[in-house]
Amino acid sequence: MVFIPERALAVTPHGDDVTLFAGGTIAKWVRTGCEVMVVRVTQDEKDAIDLSPAEAVAVNREQFESAMAALGVARTRHLDYRDCELMDAPYGELREKLIRTVREFRPDVILSFDPGSTDEENPDHWIAARAAADAAWAAAYPNFHPEHRKEGLTPHVVRGCWYFTRHFDVGETAVDIADVLERKITAALKHVNMLKTLLHDQKQRVRRAGLSVPMLDLLSLDNYGPYWAKLIKGAAGLAAQGTEFVAAERFRSTVLDENDMLVQFLIAQSR
Repeated sequence: MVFIPERALAVTPHGDDVTLFAGGTIAKWVRTGCEVMVVRVTQDEKDAIDLSPAEAVAVNREQFESAMAALGVARTRHLDYRDCELMDAPYGELREKLIRTVREFRPDVILSFDPGSTDEENPDHWIAARAAADAAWAAAYPNFHPEHRKEGLTPHVVRGCWYFTRHFDVGETAVDIADVLERKITAALKHVNMLKTLLHDQKQRVRRAGLSVPMLDLLSLDNYGPYWAKLIKGAAGLAAQGTEFVAAERFRSTVLDENDMLVQFLIAQSR
């Protein structure tokens, strides 16, 4: 049975993360009537090679909004923390903002990076993931930020989380995205500045390793589109391995269902 939530909240540390790792799933859910909200945690001011920090903030925000529109996302929110400095931000403050968002939007499921990933090098990824995971369960407890009640915000129970990692083939839950793959690519290519910056980084890393990769060596940053389209298709193919799909995205799901061992035990005890 394919899981389709009525409402989904995605927490993305940087503007392009959710598009690259979960854009197909979001597009698929939206097409079936799911209302999706995306919270962008940082302002991506460092994600540029030829823009000032202030210019990068404006450009990356505008391109993020264009990407979300291409996916059909209903609502966005910007928390505007400094890029790659979440480790210096008050953790309780970040968690409160996400709990507030959960109580406002009242999603069935939360999408984010996996807080259990052990090889994530970007601190924004695992800090935002930990805060999203904490908010997912804490939002149901009335004594977490009881001041929210004064604003009409009541506790909300999230059914669970869908976690992605930067490894496209990791996760026991695979979503068939073949019919929305082109939409995902269209949305991803809206992140013009961030994809150029990523490409620049990849070219530098390969060169520093003393490797020769003709596809990268001969590629100009302005020709980023075909490169990323090929990469996204390739990643979707890797994620589909071992399934009946040709293109997929993968997640670790904590959504409670009838297959949960505790649920099965309690049902058995009720007979």
